[in-house]
Amino acid sequence: MRLVNKFVAACVSAAIGICAASDGASAEEYKYKNAEPKFKPASKDAEMAAAARKLGDPPKLTEKQQTEVDEGEVVIREVKGGGEGKRYEAIAVVKAPPKAVMAFLRDFKAFVGPMPNLKKIEFTWDGNVAHVTQWLKVAITTVSYRLNIAHYGDSVIEWEFVEGDIKDTTGYYKFFPRAEGRETLLVYHVYTDPGMAVPQFIINLLTKSSMPGVIEAIRTAVAKRAGK
Repeated sequence: MRLVNKFVAACVSAAIGICAASDGASAEEYKYKNAEPKFKPASKDAEMAAAARKLGDPPKLTEKQQTEVDEGEVVIREVKGGGEGKRYEAIAVVKAPPKAVMAFLRDFKAFVGPMPNLKKIEFTWDGNVAHVTQWLKVAITTVSYRLNIAHYGDSVIEWEFVEGDIKDTTGYYKFFPRAEGRETLLVYHVYTDPGMAVPQFIINLLTKSSMPGVIEAIRTAVAKRAGK
């Protein structure tokens, strides 16, 4: 096991150019930067108009996937798209209204502990856009990066990469009301490009493998806030 851990650490550190437990990463230490971050704060009217536009239609599911979702399982599937990284989405039901789910996902100070792999998070707000730096435990090393995270009503959260130890990560949450608004069909979509060739299981640690834990963290935190 010790040899396996050393191999994992070597793979991650060599691929993304960081040192283990680098909690104090500064902008100068980051290997990758987004030259043109695009997210800007929106007025309340513009935010609400964008919420309806960005939400779109619920995801199309096979009969088997629909049954799994209805029974409380988390459906994870790879999504084809551009870029050199991997793109996955998780689809699941949260037994709470979209407003309650959004309330937790705006509360960044509550993330450490519930959210898998998250060691530390810092954030500031500019209107509906949060500027967030987070540190994630990946195998036995730490990956840090900064994001702009835009929030649109109670319907959509999306993020863009600013800078970090990995080359790129983008994604979104979408909240579709169901059961007459008492529940949420949650779609969690992530794209990650580590920046160099690394074993598939390392990419999975940053995306696919952590997705069920994120969904369960959201379910548990939302239920706790509701006193359930």
